[in-house]
Amino acid sequence: MGLINYLILAIDHTGYRGWIYQGWIVVVYIVVAVFNLFWRRHYGYKWFRTLLITLAHLLSFDLFLMFVGWALTGFDTFGVKDYVAGCLFVPLFAMLFGKVFKDDWRKMLDFMTPGYMLALVIIKISCCFAGCCFSFPMAHGMWNPIFEQYLFPLQIVEGMVALLLTFVLMHIARKQDFRVTGNLYAWLLILYGSTRFFLEFARVNVKVAAGISVYGFWALATLLVGIIWLIADRRRVRKLAEAETETEIEAEETQD
Repeated sequence: MGLINYLILAIDHTGYRGWIYQGWIVVVYIVVAVFNLFWRRHYGYKWFRTLLITLAHLLSFDLFLMFVGWALTGFDTFGVKDYVAGCLFVPLFAMLFGKVFKDDWRKMLDFMTPGYMLALVIIKISCCFAGCCFSFPMAHGMWNPIFEQYLFPLQIVEGMVALLLTFVLMHIARKQDFRVTGNLYAWLLILYGSTRFFLEFARVNVKVAAGISVYGFWALATLLVGIIWLIADRRRVRKLAEAETETEIEAEETQD
């Protein structure tokens, strides 16, 4: 923790903490792009298309988060970003890029899902030296350059949780034999929504109702949409399987 605090203070003393925080998104893009270059073999994408899809998704998501953050501050502070506020809209980006790139949007979404969670891991590093996503005071905690005091290192905890969820999503994809279903992102919504809801209680945010912040309600909405999506998708798959079975039975009866 001492080394982390030293780095935070060193970055703060440069006077460019805000610029570094905004520019850190380049690091996020590079890390996710490198990951996707290895991950692409499971989905049959070539390297150029992989980089194109990655850039399009991350750039549109980042710009959208900046707008949402701006709106949530009453259009007062531009550049504020919160991951959970934009997660529900990612499938819309996938549908749009599916038409633009003439690709199956479900395939692109399945492909990008672990990368979205990995991006959060890298983002949390910048949150440490930026001082955002702050928590309650704690002796021998992590130095916060905004409040100039030691706080609970929630950013590190959130980053570790996001890393764990990245591996969980990769495991789910492998268990599904990398079949294109589109429901891998539903699992992201469920996993991230549920963990973020509980982590939100450790954040020092304004509570709007029942001790829950605005972002806490976003997390609940994310969780709910993920559950509904997964249930609806499984029903769709079951109906398709039943329809195929009926078709096979009818074909056998016709032959008889």
